[in-house]
Amino acid sequence: MVQLRMYLEALWRNWWIVALTAVSAVILTLVINSMAQPVYQSRLQLLIAPNMTDFSGRDLIYSLDTLDKRSIVATFVEVLNSNRIRREALDTVGLAGGAGDDYEISAVALPEASVLEVAVAGPDPETTAALANAAAAQTISYVGQTYDIYRIELLDPASIPKTPISPTPIRDASLALLFGLVLGSILAILRDQIQQPINVKLRQWNAHDHASTAYKRAYMENQLERLLPTEADQLVFSVMRLEGLSRLELPAHVLHNLLHRIVAIMRDELPGRDLIARWDDHSFAVLMRHVSDPEQGLIRLNRLQHTLSEPIEVYSGGEVINLSPRLAGVVGQPDDTVSSLIERLSVATLRASKNGRGPTLYYEETHQPSTHQR
Repeated sequence: MVQLRMYLEALWRNWWIVALTAVSAVILTLVINSMAQPVYQSRLQLLIAPNMTDFSGRDLIYSLDTLDKRSIVATFVEVLNSNRIRREALDTVGLAGGAGDDYEISAVALPEASVLEVAVAGPDPETTAALANAAAAQTISYVGQTYDIYRIELLDPASIPKTPISPTPIRDASLALLFGLVLGSILAILRDQIQQPINVKLRQWNAHDHASTAYKRAYMENQLERLLPTEADQLVFSVMRLEGLSRLELPAHVLHNLLHRIVAIMRDELPGRDLIARWDDHSFAVLMRHVSDPEQGLIRLNRLQHTLSEPIEVYSGGEVINLSPRLAGVVGQPDDTVSSLIERLSVATLRASKNGRGPTLYYEETHQPSTHQR
């Protein structure tokens, strides 16, 4: 049921593909039909019967028995389909040589009956009827000369057809419409299936700061806007400014490598559900979710600050620096908005940046700031 709903939603989102494919199929079919040569078909029927005029008694019984076995009927079908009958019929109607290549003569035996049906198809209706009657006449003549115990009678002569059997625009357009709808639906679903993973990867790509592999600030603010209405009292939001990093001037590739290692250290120290974003050039934001006890968040932030206070190599085997992290955090309040949360955090961040006694963590449990130091 879920998959069916997904398919229906895909069709609704990509309805234009279904419509375009269906319309294109109909238009293409109508164009092909308009360019196609009309084909007419004329039919007649022949009856195979014993020759009761010239034969009787045992010969008549033998002919009836053979006719009942259907072998003679199959023989006469082959006679009608032979090149000889075709050639003689074409000569009769004046289509000798290659002029009759556009006409097709075919014969079949009707089931459970000693009746042959002859059909002739071609571009001219009058010629198809004349050719069918000529083929029947040649067959009757040939059978009369070769099989004296049987006779063939013309049941229904061929008449001139009024409408072509091909092309049939209405029927073909209807089938094309059905085919177009089916093909369009398949294409719409495939496009949706292909596009969704691409969109997800594109959103993930756009959400990350590629210099550090952390999320972008805009992504973090969007997450705050989404989570504050329902999880405000279980959120701890903090920003860590790396004072030591702000004093360095490094080549871009060296700086990116250093930022990657800093983010990797932060991810090792924090649970996987916590979000890390690059807040500005020298600061990172951390959003902790499902924090039932604010002191719990304080412990995790203190541990993170302590880890990043250790000296770190700028690059492997290179200069060692102290990042001098200044970390400030606030607890979400039920009436918080993104702007109010950031405003309270900016006050704590400013205090942390002015503290000259080493790494300091400011933590606000209420709207009135309170300071915790390490």
